[in-house]
Amino acid sequence: MTPEDIDRVVGGLAVQGRKTSTRREYVQIFKGFHRFLQAHKAAEIEAAFGVRLVCPVDEFNASRHVGDDSPALLPPPTPERVAEFFDFMKQRIATARKYEPAARDYAMFRTLYHAGLRSEEASLLEKPDAHFTRGPFGKLHVRFGKGAHTSGPRPRWVPML
Repeated sequence: MTPEDIDRVVGGLAVQGRKTSTRREYVQIFKGFHRFLQAHKAAEIEAAFGVRLVCPVDEFNASRHVGDDSPALLPPPTPERVAEFFDFMKQRIATARKYEPAARDYAMFRTLYHAGLRSEEASLLEKPDAHFTRGPFGKLHVRFGKGAHTSGPRPRWVPML
């Protein structure tokens, strides 16, 4: 199997309209099978065919997805570290040349932290998504939440605590 074979298979899946996750699974299967061959059959294959095994999944088809089984490069911040961050943001408000941007940043980070939004959800929020009159603290209308791309929009209301 060569990188061109992988390109052909993955390209064919894309032409068929298969989801990115499906194409990624195929690439992961190819990589897993190649790892198996390298670990268990590399010497036999080289002796029988005179060919050295080279992974056919090149950098363009390699998955950049971090799965549940992948170890995180950095652990999540500790509660103490989060408290330090918000203390820094408060101090920045007090010493900022312009109060409004510093206060806006603090309020935004604090709201996102307490609302528990994913980074993609937070980046897609717009001004009309903030509803300060709903509930005691207001709510964020998360129109593009997890799963919204698969079955149409799946909005949810997130309280601003």
